[in-house]
Amino acid sequence: MPENEKQTSLLVGCPSCKIGIARCLDAGGRKAPVKHTAEYLADRLLGYAWRKDLMLGLKNGKNSGGVLYMR
Repeated sequence: MPENEKQTSLLVGCPSCKIGIARCLDAGGRKAPVKHTAEYLADRLLGYAWRKDLMLGLKNGKNSGGVLYMR
């Protein structure tokens, strides 16, 4: 596999398609990251630690009347 192909992400707009395409690539022996467009934008705009930051915010957030407030 060419070196630049290893670094290329596949962007999709459908969560089910993300899973299916990743499985197809894996079955074909190809390891390309498959990302939903929202994940790609979060990576670009918020940095690669956005998932960890989100999980911490959810864990430490304050619940008031069914609304979770995060800092």
